[in-house]
Amino acid sequence: MSLSEYAFSERTLLNILNTITDGVFLIKLDRTITEANDAALHLFGVSRHECVGRQLEYFVAYSDRQQFREDMQLVLSKESMRIQIKALRIDRTTFSAEINASLLKDSFEKPYAIIAIVRDVTHRMQAQEQIDKTTRQLTALMESSTEIIRTKDMHQRLKAIAQAIQGLGWRRVLITLTDEKLETTDIVSAGLSQDEEKYLWEHRQPGHVWRQRLGPTFERFRIGEFYYLPWSDPFVRNQFKTGIVESKVPKEEMVDWDPQDLLYAPLRLPRGRIVGRISVDDPIDGRRPTKESLAPLELFVHQAAVAIENASLIRDLEVARNQVKGYADQLELKVEERTRELHELEKKYESVVENANDGISIVQDGKFVFVNKKLAELSGYSINEWLGKDMLWLVPSGQREQLERELKKVMPKGSIPKHLCPQTFLLRILTKDGRALSIETSSTLVDYKGKPAILTFARDVTERERMQKQLENAQRLAVIGELAASVGHDLRNPLTGIKGAAYFLKMKLASKMNKESKEMLDIIESDIQYSNKIVNDLLDFSKDIRLARTKTNVKAIVEETLAKMKIPRKVKVLDLTARTPEAYLDVDQMKRVFENIIKNAVEAMPRGGKLEIKSERLDNSLKISFRDNGQGITKENMSRLGNPLFTTKAKGVGMGLAICKRLTEAHEGSISIESKEKVGTCVTVTVPIDVKENWQEQKAEGR
Repeated sequence: MSLSEYAFSERTLLNILNTITDGVFLIKLDRTITEANDAALHLFGVSRHECVGRQLEYFVAYSDRQQFREDMQLVLSKESMRIQIKALRIDRTTFSAEINASLLKDSFEKPYAIIAIVRDVTHRMQAQEQIDKTTRQLTALMESSTEIIRTKDMHQRLKAIAQAIQGLGWRRVLITLTDEKLETTDIVSAGLSQDEEKYLWEHRQPGHVWRQRLGPTFERFRIGEFYYLPWSDPFVRNQFKTGIVESKVPKEEMVDWDPQDLLYAPLRLPRGRIVGRISVDDPIDGRRPTKESLAPLELFVHQAAVAIENASLIRDLEVARNQVKGYADQLELKVEERTRELHELEKKYESVVENANDGISIVQDGKFVFVNKKLAELSGYSINEWLGKDMLWLVPSGQREQLERELKKVMPKGSIPKHLCPQTFLLRILTKDGRALSIETSSTLVDYKGKPAILTFARDVTERERMQKQLENAQRLAVIGELAASVGHDLRNPLTGIKGAAYFLKMKLASKMNKESKEMLDIIESDIQYSNKIVNDLLDFSKDIRLARTKTNVKAIVEETLAKMKIPRKVKVLDLTARTPEAYLDVDQMKRVFENIIKNAVEAMPRGGKLEIKSERLDNSLKISFRDNGQGITKENMSRLGNPLFTTKAKGVGMGLAICKRLTEAHEGSISIESKEKVGTCVTVTVPIDVKENWQEQKAEGR
């Protein structure tokens, strides 16, 4: 190559590198930098003169350099490696970075250089930290919710709510109960001393003041359900001259939150009635609140309002029951007078129960003997249709067996014990119009008409579960979506360029290339196609699933799947599936599930073996099992199977089984895996047979 041709090649290489938005370094095998694109120079704040000739670890923080050298040494043997470092700019500032290092070889397969692509992942790391924080908060709230529901005493329930909110990152929490006029009736705190709580009670503001603080005058301070009042605002200081306890946290410990800032929200029931207030301050992270940071707390505030209202109803119900019992003891002395009073109390009892926000029922001898109007409205069945029915009559058969096992632990002989602690269950019931509702029940032992009975409070938590799943889906899909977008931007465009370049070389130099060169180009094209499949899998996982169900049988799906697959001769496939029963399935999606499972089974038997496919009906479900006698799966890998981005294969990103799991769950089914090393693996797909007629209108949300 002439000197001019070499210079032209260098300029061309530099121009190509400068089209890449990530930082790119070309380095020798001894890690000396020979070239860097403009993005790399800008990322580290250096000129080309300051960069070329230096060791790459010069741009790595001192704490990470030794590990970085060891990782770069591994590149020589592994050929490519992804490295996480703390990068060091020329001005000695640092940032989180990800380096994808790949070994470059000449036509004789001899390594001659390394290409290192550097990406600033600071924002991604911060986003992941926020996701982890939100997940921890939601988990803490879920755990606290059970304890709150189980607690009947109003004061203890308020204390549990305050402590749960305190666990979300607030040093001080104050819960205030109010009446219809917003007058304070009780206060409970977490993080305040008894003297501070006493001061707040003695200096409590009247209801009309709080009506103003929750009205249009304070609307400009509103963030969702909360009101954030910065102490720097003269209006705020004027409005809150008294009735507050100043913070003891030094201002230096805060970021942008002033220790005297105020944050409060009304405890509002779904129908709009306010039952109290919640005030929080002294955030542990020292930051002002945002709509996003308050989202978990806002969810909990609504739940706390309902929990307080239910505690009040339970208290009224218990008071009424005790009064009835007390009057009954004196019945012989004042029959006529007490009969009239008892009748009035019974009417009060019925009014409380019938107007409760939760469904209430009483079960005696395994049969319903009382249900309130709310429970009848939830189910769509009339009260008369409930009475006399078995206590699990609306529970689907799949969950009924599990629930019966739980009940046997509490009632071993099928009868009500003398002492029954409150039991909480989460179950699904089928309404009269075919809808499935998630019901949270809390049961305890009562005396009903002289005999022991089970009193159960049932709350419809379908909407809450939907919101929780929606939030989980949004968090997961946000992560996968960000990854898919990143891959699409950083991988698909270069892949398109490489594919075009390979095609150009193949066409332009077809007559001049030898057999080995053509094979190399074929390998390039094949690997590009495989990389595109990985990108497509990531994008598929982040999309919502819409099913196009048709009535079909498993036998037909298995046959169509096997017909389009290339099974090695040394692998014997036994199709023992049946054509009955038929089920409403999305054929294309189920073929994709079966194809992935069969492909995994074949790959698990590199020396040959047998794959047995069976189907069987189990109640209202259809089970399809795929059993191979391959290598099996290790115990440590079993717990992670089905997680996105987890794989045990040399190639691939671990999306296949995750997508299969989503597709099966979209059919309201499940996938289970049993495996033993050196014996084989059995993958079982379970889907429901009975599907309601309105399935065409249903959208299967990603789960």
